[in-house]
Amino acid sequence: MAILSFRKRQRWHMQYWMRARVVAQGLTVGVMIMYYYRTKPNEVEKTRHLDEVSIKREERESKDRQEFLTRLKNAEDQWKEDQRPTAKEGDVKSEIPEADRAKSLKAGLPTNSGGGWWKMSWLWGSASKN
Repeated sequence: MAILSFRKRQRWHMQYWMRARVVAQGLTVGVMIMYYYRTKPNEVEKTRHLDEVSIKREERESKDRQEFLTRLKNAEDQWKEDQRPTAKEGDVKSEIPEADRAKSLKAGLPTNSGGGWWKMSWLWGSASKN
């Protein structure tokens, strides 16, 4: 409308529409401010809820961390216990019982009695002569 008033050279009418535009912009800004202040209490409630959730999460993580450290300590203790030598020094026992060793020799399978990878004659088809 202000453009039509400008073309018709009606200054008072153009001023009227320009002032109406400024009032409309002021009302828009006022509504935005009212909206902000009316929703602010909800934001405080949301923040309080988020604080409670984060505290619970931190407590749960702390509890989980303690449980993990306890399990880790138990596993380390068990590992150390398993690493202790059960036989006396100088008393060398084979990892394969004698009955299983005899079966392995008959079948031509390797045994854990000394040697290295170069003594893997079973791989090429000849039986081990241990």
